Amino acid sequence: MSFGALPRPTQISAHIAATIQERIASGVIPLGARLPSETDLARDFAVSRPSVREALAALQFVGLVESRRGFGTVVASREPTVSGPKSGVPRPLGTLVDAVDLLETRLVLEPAAMATAARDPHPAALASARDLIEGMAVAIGDVDLHASTDMRVHHALLDICRNSVLRESARDLLGMALDPILLSSRTHAWSSPDLPHVWAADHSAVHAAIESGKPEAARTACENHLASVATSLARAVQDEPDLLGRVKAMARRHGIGTRLRLEPTRDRGPEGTHS
Repeated sequence: MSFGALPRPTQISAHIAATIQERIASGVIPLGARLPSETDLARDFAVSRPSVREALAALQFVGLVESRRGFGTVVASREPTVSGPKSGVPRPLGTLVDAVDLLETRLVLEPAAMATAARDPHPAALASARDLIEGMAVAIGDVDLHASTDMRVHHALLDICRNSVLRESARDLLGMALDPILLSSRTHAWSSPDLPHVWAADHSAVHAAIESGKPEAARTACENHLASVATSLARAVQDEPDLLGRVKAMARRHGIGTRLRLEPTRDRGPEGTHS
């Protein structure tokens, strides 16, 4: 399997990823196929291995490939997917009350998992999360890669936490966050030219705090990232004072109350939202 050298644009990794994606979508590279090694791809494209590594991370971020330890990188899907690793079937969200309950629980568990990870991080998972965050930065900079959620990064960060009960409990919540009731706000969020880049920086901040062994900094960085979820729900429930009050109160408790952006809401989509 040979790809041929590319010209050298500013972000070569995005062009490598887009080229491989085209061949996956067309079936030239079939589902389940193992991609050439980083060394071979670097030779084919006439680029450095770091550029290839970023490209593969971007493809992993959007769900087209997955890395299998001891085997290599394998084609997992012909089209970008939004889900991450699964652990059971998540309970569906029936109402906005459920969505508010979900946010409240995520604000407890995810930051706690990040703080726990910072105290005793899993080295291999730490490196994998770093690669995926770099891949996210590549993917959101190229419209052809169709990034639509950062759930895989959330999962990768959770993998750093060695506490399996805490990790899997938080992972179950991520499955619920992909419920169709939240689809509209997620779609609006990822159409923003700026917010996905902010979220990539948020993830980098969480990872840096974990890597530096700073539990409270990791907790705070995670809470700051979840402020966009709080914004989403606050906008969705503005006509329901009790629910809006709950969202505002929990945001204040977790130190993100000042990051809620509620105005205006009637004439535009919820740009400050994501899942």
